[in-house]
Amino acid sequence: MDRGHLVRRAVHISAPVFLVYYLLPEALLGVPKDAVLFSAAAAVFAFEAWRLWAKPEILGMRDYEKHRMSAAAWFTLAAVLTLPFFPLGWTMPVFLGVGLVDPLIGELRLRSSRLNPSLPTLVYFLLAAGSMSWYFGVHAHVIAAAVAATALAIWVEGLKLKSIDDDFSMIVLPLAGIALTFWILA
Repeated sequence: MDRGHLVRRAVHISAPVFLVYYLLPEALLGVPKDAVLFSAAAAVFAFEAWRLWAKPEILGMRDYEKHRMSAAAWFTLAAVLTLPFFPLGWTMPVFLGVGLVDPLIGELRLRSSRLNPSLPTLVYFLLAAGSMSWYFGVHAHVIAAAVAATALAIWVEGLKLKSIDDDFSMIVLPLAGIALTFWILA
């Protein structure tokens, strides 16, 4: 396995770690969480603009990202558009899903495993139902929202859209499913 592949997987798997920051009380931090998010996003987007202009070789970057917005920038855009506006109980499962299930799907696809998509579907559902139940308690609408998010995430990951990276769509679309389910059932 090449080093670039390992770097991509490590970045994906470590992405949900920032959720710990959102679990801390804002008073403890002394700075509004959204201010830190927007500052970090500004740095990412500034780097992204430079990267697209300068075209440096970056370990782990896929060939198709050389001339378009990177997966990391798409992830950052999704974070900026979701974390300030939705409850952590809704965003937690989608960030866990993109960080852990997306690379699982990639590894299973790489090996032509018969466990794809059943294993990623099960893992995503357990992450979604578990994190939302931890946050909101176990309720029928939480389980329904986990089912909706799981179905949408697995579906959109398989689309392989050319203009939008799945690091964005696997956050935004399942989150919309969670929000709609809560709106209808809760």
